[in-house]
Amino acid sequence: MRKERYYKLLYLIAAIYDLFLGTVFCFFYKPLFEYVLHRSLPESPIYFQVCAAFIAVTGLGFFYIYRNLYRNIDLAKIGIAMKVVYCVAAIWYATYAIVPLAFVIFGVCDAIFIILFIDFLRFAKASGKVPV
Repeated sequence: MRKERYYKLLYLIAAIYDLFLGTVFCFFYKPLFEYVLHRSLPESPIYFQVCAAFIAVTGLGFFYIYRNLYRNIDLAKIGIAMKVVYCVAAIWYATYAIVPLAFVIFGVCDAIFIILFIDFLRFAKASGKVPV
């Protein structure tokens, strides 16, 4: 039961993290680009806003996992896939292009989440409560 509380807290933190980042980057991208990232605004912000909205939706999925760990196990797998995609992109662009440090830091955070989420999947499988 203690381990379940730990994983619930993990997914609550992930939900808050992704909902916050996705929402802030979607709706407040202008001041973020200008004052925080020190970059010029995208010519057409829709691509950036849609990606940010997908991050927020991923956070919503993590919130559903928080509410019911085992019923929403497949969302955990989708969450891992989303985090892997971001990590690969962050590593690629950090290696071959100049990107703001913030995006690299988010990639490191996502890599940590990936490890913890995989640990949850192993725990869920060992518990016998879901076929993983």
